[in-house]
Amino acid sequence: MTKWKCTICWRQMQTDVKPGLIERLCPDCKVSHWQKVVAIYQTGDTERLAEAKKKLSAAVTALKKTQEVT
Repeated sequence: MTKWKCTICWRQMQTDVKPGLIERLCPDCKVSHWQKVVAIYQTGDTERLAEAKKKLSAAVTALKKTQEVT
């Protein structure tokens, strides 16, 4: 297991593989990030909005998984 810190809140995380620097977000920060991205694309590009909604859904699912474990 590799330890790393979230780039937003600096919470200590641990995973099998250390994610790239831009992808080092804890589940809470990842959900809030994708919520902001979805809000940005609400009035813009529908293709990017669909992709952002998909990633938001995946982030929410991952957050629920981590909440069940703890």
